[in-house]
Amino acid sequence: MAQAAASAPHGDPRAFLNRVAAYEARSDTSLRSPTFLGLLTPRFRKAVLADISHADVGVLDYDPICQCQDTVALRIVSVVTKGPSAVATLAAGAGTDRAIVHLHLVARDGDWSIADISTKAQPSLIRELERESIKGR
Repeated sequence: MAQAAASAPHGDPRAFLNRVAAYEARSDTSLRSPTFLGLLTPRFRKAVLADISHADVGVLDYDPICQCQDTVALRIVSVVTKGPSAVATLAAGAGTDRAIVHLHLVARDGDWSIADISTKAQPSLIRELERESIKGR
């Protein structure tokens, strides 16, 4: 059974997720944004920056949090916390354009960060980014 988020030793991940949703609701989101990059663990940030630093389109030609190209509303479906990690399931968008996204969070420096993002079609975004980086596109 999932622990209640309030009992997490690193604070409630829902406060972090509310900040993620507020960022995603803005019309000026960017993969290069310090705000977006600040939501990520150092390893994930490094992988994202490596992917978007090339002139050609890499793995990320979309916003990985909402799985979209345009701003959509995010809804927290569930949060399962286990010690210093949590998995948040989000619904992004609505109707036939709705995406279910899992944010894999880790507690660090008194807050939460996104360590990975997964969907049914993409089990681990960070692994894909790192694999593509090794290939050297």
